[in-house]
Amino acid sequence: MRPGPLVAALCTAEILTMLGASSFAALLPPFTALWSLSAAEAGWISGIFYVGYTLAVPVLVTSTDSKDPRSIYLACAALTAASAFLFAWFADGFWSAMAFRLLAGVGLAGTYMPGLRILTDQISGPSQSRAVAFYTSSFGLGTALSFLFTERSTALLSWQWSFAIAGVAAAVACAIALLKVPARRLAAAAARRNLRADLALVLRDRTALRFSIAYAVHNWELFGYRSWLVAYLAFAAAATGRDASLPPTAVAAVATLLGMAASIVGNEIAARTNRPRTVVAFMLLSAVTCLGFGMASGLPPALLAAIALLHATLIAADSAAMTAGLVACAPAERRGMTMAMYSCVGFLGAFLGPTVFGTALGLAGPAVAGGWIAAFASISIVLVVGAAAFVALGLRSETARRSDGA
Repeated sequence: MRPGPLVAALCTAEILTMLGASSFAALLPPFTALWSLSAAEAGWISGIFYVGYTLAVPVLVTSTDSKDPRSIYLACAALTAASAFLFAWFADGFWSAMAFRLLAGVGLAGTYMPGLRILTDQISGPSQSRAVAFYTSSFGLGTALSFLFTERSTALLSWQWSFAIAGVAAAVACAIALLKVPARRLAAAAARRNLRADLALVLRDRTALRFSIAYAVHNWELFGYRSWLVAYLAFAAAATGRDASLPPTAVAAVATLLGMAASIVGNEIAARTNRPRTVVAFMLLSAVTCLGFGMASGLPPALLAAIALLHATLIAADSAAMTAGLVACAPAERRGMTMAMYSCVGFLGAFLGPTVFGTALGLAGPAVAGGWIAAFASISIVLVVGAAAFVALGLRSETARRSDGA
């Protein structure tokens, strides 16, 4: 299959499976009121999605080394559809919402990275990095459309219809993968791989490890920001008594769309410069902007929205650069396991981001500006620590290479 149609099919399917991914975050304030949720409980419902992802991804993505990733993708796209239908019909409080969002996270685990594996198996050479950038940035586009779609469909219909239609979209994604993505014929040796030996090699790969840690920090910030952005903007509007120039969900959607472009551009910059240094620079710039954004709740709504968009751009700028760097360093025969480690470590950060943010906010006080400053500061601290770890692992890797050469 030619690269263009394959990339288009997989990106379209990914966007459709993501239509319900941000539905809870987009509706966090009304769900909090409807179900009398505390800040910590709301953070847990947001974060449990990524627990499901983190628990499932080692098994599902590692399996792509010995199984056709298309079959895994099809099953998990169907699971994504089912989880959305179940949420629409049966969610009525904290525990039911937790269960159905957990299933949705498992569905994401079996579509996002297996879809990337399908792509990287069939596209190689210089065009692979660009294909990875388009695919990973489509994750952001799907998230943006999820915010917009959820806000509009809930206003016109109800939140139940919003989740139900997202389930239909995931079913359509399943059909696209079935009809447009070719099956992979596996060599007999692939099914007889020594998983324990492969895992030992992956865990000793310092380059893969440093990109995995950086991805965890990136997701900590990204999903903490996305999960609480709408609620923060709503707080700022209420605290200042000013009408927002744009609805909070619209700001979240535009921010995510900008992130898609930033991810592609950031990867192009990294490919033409020093990739690790570019990643660190974006992490540190984002740390400063994140703290500033948390301190800006008293600013006029238009200026606060502008800072939100700048922050979203910096958050996404290193996303594709990290993933493309990981794929480039992963041997083809262990690519699935390497991607599984990367995704598992990365989405542990996706779980911790919203959860720690919500916990810090609850402890410091969600009704005061200081509570939000503390919550955003928790993200900035993690970014600085993550950048330091990324640099340290790079130095250790360089030292090891010199020792091996000697």
